Amino acid sequence: MSLIVALCGGSASGKTQAVEYIKNHLSPEILHIPHDSYYKDMSHLSLQERSDYNFDHPECIENELLIEDLQKLKNNEAIYIPSYSYLNSKRSYPSLPVFAKPVILIDGLFLFTDKELRELFDYKIFIDAKENIRVERCIERDVKERGMTFDGVSEQIQRFKLPMHNKYVEPFKSHADSVIENHINDIQALEQQCLNLANQVKQIVSGKTYQNLTSQTLTSNYI
Repeated sequence: MSLIVALCGGSASGKTQAVEYIKNHLSPEILHIPHDSYYKDMSHLSLQERSDYNFDHPECIENELLIEDLQKLKNNEAIYIPSYSYLNSKRSYPSLPVFAKPVILIDGLFLFTDKELRELFDYKIFIDAKENIRVERCIERDVKERGMTFDGVSEQIQRFKLPMHNKYVEPFKSHADSVIENHINDIQALEQQCLNLANQVKQIVSGKTYQNLTSQTLTSNYI
């Protein structure tokens, strides 16, 4: 049976970088599933409607489908992980199925808000970053990668991202078994924290002692 690890954190907290580091250290025994892939298809909305839509609310994500897919993976069944485009708010599906691996890593904003989903995770990690750092990173990312304007990103941050973070992300940090602090742009420090985590995940999987992960102690000086 796979070990399901959830990595939660605010927008632009550093989840994508952390995922890449963890994947590199655990390859090829890891299957990555982005929570963002399960965003509901909103391509039927006009451009104006999309600009006014709150995409930073948990209800925008189809957790029911993700729960179904995780249960299939636990039963050694194949799934089709959706793909979501931020440019046109459209969901599509790949032609090839994927199967479970020893480690399943899921990352996203709202992984801890849904109790039924949360209970499927064997280990929960929260990546923490200060608000000003997240805002700076978010503006840079959305302008460069998602084709948004500076003013457009800034407005969305104030209207949606910060209020939703404070309501649906930050309060659920208490559910995490471990916290990665990413308050400064120190790539080497982040990679080292992820390496330490990946090594402990390897030990847990190889020893097949993950039935009660709450008894596993991760060194707080590192993660």
